[in-house]
Amino acid sequence: MKNMYFLKSILCLLFLFSGSLYAQNYYVCNQGSNINPGTSPNQPWATFDFAMSKFGSLKAGDAISFCRNGTFTSSYPRLFNQKCTRTQPCTINDYIAPNTVPQTAGSYKLPIIQSIGVDGVLNFQDGGNADHDEGYVVKNLSLKGKGSGFGIFLYNDI
Repeated sequence: MKNMYFLKSILCLLFLFSGSLYAQNYYVCNQGSNINPGTSPNQPWATFDFAMSKFGSLKAGDAISFCRNGTFTSSYPRLFNQKCTRTQPCTINDYIAPNTVPQTAGSYKLPIIQSIGVDGVLNFQDGGNADHDEGYVVKNLSLKGKGSGFGIFLYNDI
């Protein structure tokens, strides 16, 4: 009987102090607001740079999703997160926002992320010593620059 009570107590403590078992999606759309929580397609954030400022605090398996038919501007922020892993990557991708009208029958344009400078759009790099990180997935985005620079830049042990 004591062993069963002890086991239940340990399981309760593990449950209370464990992290979330589910990955969180964060949403970004032109009609959103950066004061929104960003955790629902109905309350998305508004800007690329605001969403990317949260990238370093994502948990393994989390995603930042940009709405289809949206256009966003990148100031080329540095992206780095050691919590992302090969088996639980952090993802930057697309979603179809509620009440979005297709561009043509059943067709939604990929989110456009455009650079405001000549450097590029997505800048994955550790600014200090080369610390190992991994587990980044980028998919279903249209990356546009000014004719030079990088769409996706990987540097310093990424």
